[in-house]
Amino acid sequence: AHTQKSVPTRIDTLLTEAERAFARKRLTTPLDDNAYYRYLQVLSREPENSAARQGIQQIVETYLAWSIAAIEAGQYRRATDMLNKARSVDELHLSIEALENRIEQAQMSRSDAFKLDQRALTGRGEAVIGKLHEIGRSAERHKARVRIVAATDADGRWIYQQLNAASLNRIRAIIELGSPPGILLTYP
Repeated sequence: AHTQKSVPTRIDTLLTEAERAFARKRLTTPLDDNAYYRYLQVLSREPENSAARQGIQQIVETYLAWSIAAIEAGQYRRATDMLNKARSVDELHLSIEALENRIEQAQMSRSDAFKLDQRALTGRGEAVIGKLHEIGRSAERHKARVRIVAATDADGRWIYQQLNAASLNRIRAIIELGSPPGILLTYP
């Protein structure tokens, strides 16, 4: 008995290409090689294709998750960009309006920035420890979101430990590598 190998259909090929593009984070760009484009090609041939519909939903959910992460990092322009990309794929998605409001609220919330001296950080002296403890108490008292910018991962972790040493509850913080070193407190 001779078995015939099944040849992948055009739809199977497009779905595979869409999944590959998605895995490479090519959700809607570049224009001619992205997951969304491939899923639309499938839907133009088979309007009820559930894999393509689910793939498009995953694209929207990914953009929304990226937008939320950007809000939490205080990157409001990026949050808006990601939200707009989600909207371009599915303008009627139920989470879009709520997330748009969340970005606006985050942008209007008050924040304080504290610059840190790199030499003082490197020396780990009492003056910088005192300043960090004061910032930690303030962050806890005001339930602030905390973003730490440090030149090295070790500095970032040390700053985080000092903030926590001064507070009763564990402070949640995002650590970014960068310069100049500092701390941003954003109040709800």
